[in-house]
Amino acid sequence: MNGAAFDAGTPEEAVAAFVSAGAPAEALVALLPEQHPLYAGRSANKITRIRGFILAAFEQQGLPDAALPYVLEELESGLDPYLVAAAARALRGRTVDRAFVPLLEKARQNIGYRDAPVTFESYKPRWPVAHPTTALEEIRKTLDLAAGDCCGLQFPPHRAARRVDLTIAFEDQDGRPGRLASFLRGKLSVVAFFYTRCDNPQKCSLTVAQLAGLQSAVDAGALRGQVRIAAVTYDPQYDLPARMKAFGDVRGIRFTDDVRFLRTSDIDALRASFDLGVNFIGSLVNRHRIELYVLDRRGRVAATFSRMQWDIDAVVAELTRLHRQPRWQAIPASIGAVSLALLPKCPLCLGAYLGAVGVNGLQVMADRRWTVPLMLGLLLMNLWIVSRPPTDRRALALSLAGAIALVMGMAWELPFASLSAGLLILGGSVLHAVSAGATDSRRVFHHGAPLPS
Repeated sequence: MNGAAFDAGTPEEAVAAFVSAGAPAEALVALLPEQHPLYAGRSANKITRIRGFILAAFEQQGLPDAALPYVLEELESGLDPYLVAAAARALRGRTVDRAFVPLLEKARQNIGYRDAPVTFESYKPRWPVAHPTTALEEIRKTLDLAAGDCCGLQFPPHRAARRVDLTIAFEDQDGRPGRLASFLRGKLSVVAFFYTRCDNPQKCSLTVAQLAGLQSAVDAGALRGQVRIAAVTYDPQYDLPARMKAFGDVRGIRFTDDVRFLRTSDIDALRASFDLGVNFIGSLVNRHRIELYVLDRRGRVAATFSRMQWDIDAVVAELTRLHRQPRWQAIPASIGAVSLALLPKCPLCLGAYLGAVGVNGLQVMADRRWTVPLMLGLLLMNLWIVSRPPTDRRALALSLAGAIALVMGMAWELPFASLSAGLLILGGSVLHAVSAGATDSRRVFHHGAPLPS
């Protein structure tokens, strides 16, 4: 059976047979993302068996770079002996650099008194087995192979722009409703995911505690007042506002207008929007990864930290990088069209006007809370001016079409619509100016005499 066809209806024994038959490493990697349809609707125990069997196979198949984050994730935060043992074994599918030693030691500490006998000789073995092992034993074997100079592992964020559905409605920890657009636009923001029923303290509980540390770091530095922080639950049916608030309170979160916990009934749209690494059995989370997103002032994902527990300094560095970008880079493309609405109705004044409201003048409009009302006001002013006598219906039609296109471009963030809007508004303004100029010339020519109709 082809691994690409695996889904929620595939028997787990079929997956095990595929792995045991020597499936190539690339095919095994494709089965690891938490959001894979293979895991939908399965219990946490079944998912543990499947993922552990896949991870252990990398010892023989070779551990590619694409699979390494999944292995290191289990070593850093895994608490299940089967998965931790599988990860330690998988790491032996490549050269075990001493850079991995701290994570192996962390795994040995995490597994502690949770260790238990396991085996990878077969799927669903019948005990007793001939050659049992344990997570601690697999960790020891891998540590024995560690070679080279020890150095710290670096886990840089994944930097790739991603559009987020900002129309998703939410309710915060105080029961206040809103939409993501109202919270995630206008400032830099950090969005992390959690749920209060998470039984792994190395994941959700630690993530929220880390967010409290991030809040303190932001408030103590140059980013104070420039960043919003949101923790969004995977489990909105259970995580009611009071429960979210209590979960944050005991972990040091100081709730403000810029720091909020959110829940949404549209969890499917949220998953698709952020491409979340989570899967469910019914409404219950059966598997999830650690994930945190840094968003720019337009509410777009600019950097992603996933799987490994993120470092506060690294997140602050990403926020600082975005904060230091030239302000004009954060201005929506449609702001250029806003300036055209102020065009004087004299074509000869155009050059001087554009110099006066150039890029430097537009920098003050980076905050969308100011640009949207200002844009609408300028559009109405422009339409009023163009509609004044002498009225040219062509100029009015162009300006009206430009206004509609500009509003659509701002609402759906369509740069090309905004550019078209600017050209239409400019065309209407120039046409009105030419029409008014011709009328004035005729009035002068006739020495104030009434013009023929």
